[in-house]
Amino acid sequence: MVFLFYIIAVFEWIKLIQVNHLTKKITLLMLDIFLFVLIAFLLLNSNLKIFYIQFLFIVMFFWLFFLVYLVVFYPYSIHFLKKSYLAKNFFGCLIIIPLFISIIKLRFLHYEYDNFFGFWKLFFIFSLVWATDSGAYFFGKFFGKHSFFKRISPKKTLEGFIGGIISSIFIMYSFVYVFPFSINFLKFPIFYAIVIAFFSTLGDLIESMFKREAQIKDSGKIFPGHGGVLDRIDSLTLSVPFFTCLTFFNESF
Repeated sequence: MVFLFYIIAVFEWIKLIQVNHLTKKITLLMLDIFLFVLIAFLLLNSNLKIFYIQFLFIVMFFWLFFLVYLVVFYPYSIHFLKKSYLAKNFFGCLIIIPLFISIIKLRFLHYEYDNFFGFWKLFFIFSLVWATDSGAYFFGKFFGKHSFFKRISPKKTLEGFIGGIISSIFIMYSFVYVFPFSINFLKFPIFYAIVIAFFSTLGDLIESMFKREAQIKDSGKIFPGHGGVLDRIDSLTLSVPFFTCLTFFNESF
């Protein structure tokens, strides 16, 4: 099921970056599938040692810095990607592949001891991200007055962003008291709730940026009235890999 959603997400991304030639579409799709299988084989069949996790955190820091740069200085920041569909496709792989690898890695964490251990981890991070999205939507709709990255997404507001953070904190503390075993390693719940809300918003803005470039509203039509797979997972693309690294960093001690 995860692999199927990955293929759909990649297909939508290829459409999003406006690759229209059928041969190029098929070539990119096969290349992206190969990259996913290769990375999955390397990561899912090995234990993540503390050194590799620390390395991933460092890579994620620079990747985050680069993504913030793209969003803050859009549309000028994205000119270098316009010149090559291969560059845009590779960028999409860097966004999409870590999410699906993280989902698989989390789901089967300690699976041999407890079939639901990883499930609760996923349930937590998905709930947190979707609460952020919902909070941002409702706060933005009823209280939104100040635009937030209007050049990328005109409907986003600062009030919505703050509402998303508030919702994230609320869900975080709900888990602290209701399901403490699922996140007992998070020593500073408010801080992590804010960070995950930030990652969630940034992931959303990144996809919105490419949709604006392609001048389309939705990445697909697989979910009637709700767009495509990319529209449903954009907020998860950065927050889930971050949470996964955090989880395995804790597991290493």
